[in-house]
Amino acid sequence: MTTPLSAATVSDKTMEEFILFILQNRINIIEPAVSPATGILYPKIQPFASKYKLNPLKLLEKAEKMDFLKKEVFDKVIFCPKCGSLRYIARLHCTRCGSKNIKSSRIIVHELCGYAGVELEFKKEDDQLICPNCGQPIGENYQIIGELFTCLDCSHRFPVPDVKFECMDCGNVFNSQESRYMPVYKYKVLPEKVELFVKKVALRNIKDILLRSGYRLLEPPIIAGVSGINHQFDIVGLKNDSKVAISYYDPSTDENIQSHILNLLGKSTDVKDAVIIDLVRADAGISLNGLKLFGGMGNQHIILYKSIKELREKLKDKISELSKLSSGE
Repeated sequence: MTTPLSAATVSDKTMEEFILFILQNRINIIEPAVSPATGILYPKIQPFASKYKLNPLKLLEKAEKMDFLKKEVFDKVIFCPKCGSLRYIARLHCTRCGSKNIKSSRIIVHELCGYAGVELEFKKEDDQLICPNCGQPIGENYQIIGELFTCLDCSHRFPVPDVKFECMDCGNVFNSQESRYMPVYKYKVLPEKVELFVKKVALRNIKDILLRSGYRLLEPPIIAGVSGINHQFDIVGLKNDSKVAISYYDPSTDENIQSHILNLLGKSTDVKDAVIIDLVRADAGISLNGLKLFGGMGNQHIILYKSIKELREKLKDKISELSKLSSGE
């Protein structure tokens, strides 16, 4: 059967986590698995959908409407028009009486006498077909010019039988015209739009935490170094004598993570009056050993996170730690 739709809607928060899930698992394309037993599943995102008790299609459709995904036709399948199931039996029927007792036969032309008829009319003796017109074995003196179906109940002959489907779940019987012949889609991830969205979500949450912690935001987020050079950050927060500069690593840029951290390290040596916090997603391509090597040097700190929830928690802990240090605790 097809997976029933969950009554729950996809909230903005859930969508944020879903897009982050796509990035963390390096998903480029989301293809369906079509089976009569399970219906239509999207295996790559099924763990996330199960966690939030949502139909994967709800997630995919909303992500597609928000331009994070591009859908393309992957296949077209027949659904039961009554219950939507993919579990059904297809049967061939006589076009006149509706019987299922039909048989396909070749149309044979006996070249010696010119008789043409379906193979069912030719008797078989000693592995030889006997012409019903002249009574002679046809041997190799014949041609096959096509096929016809013959109804064994009413003897009606016809070229194409009626196809009817019987649903194994609800028992509904329907023909091709009555069926739901629908496309099944695959979804391609649009990486630039996804990365931009995740960055906006992360920075929005960072701003919220800083404001709730009593910081005011500096606009534009620029800090002058001791060298006189102005350094651009994504967010700068001020609170009394405390200054926090936030940098977000964007994997969609040409800059690799090692270069990014080294560049930020250069900024940190010039910006002496601020704590620099670098936000790095767990899928950015740097090992924990690499973080231990670069992170925590002087006034530079790295927050590695897998979810927005984890990012918020780690930043809160870091802000709390900085507050204690500034107060001399």
